[in-house]
Amino acid sequence: MEEIVYYASTCSHYVAKGRERAKMNEIAAQYEQKVEEEDRLIDSIQTCEAYMLVLLEHTYQKGMQYHKEAMEKILMALHTVCNDWRTDLLHAQLAKALLSCQMKQGETK
Repeated sequence: MEEIVYYASTCSHYVAKGRERAKMNEIAAQYEQKVEEEDRLIDSIQTCEAYMLVLLEHTYQKGMQYHKEAMEKILMALHTVCNDWRTDLLHAQLAKALLSCQMKQGETK
């Protein structure tokens, strides 16, 4: 009878460890997704900023040829897109930090 009790407690221990490992694998996969999202957003922000500089340089060169309000609306639209991506980046970085904390806590168990 003692062998059965020992076997049952040993099995439940391995099942719990398996669940814990599966949870850690899931967290690690989510973390990797956030890393990829962060990289994509940084690239998008850098591209947006580069395009804004090109538009401003073009405005400096030939701005008097164009309608001022139209130029401003175009630049503001691009600025809004850039800021939206910065907000998304902040959310991704926060999620990544929280996932990293979960992984660290899982390693210490």
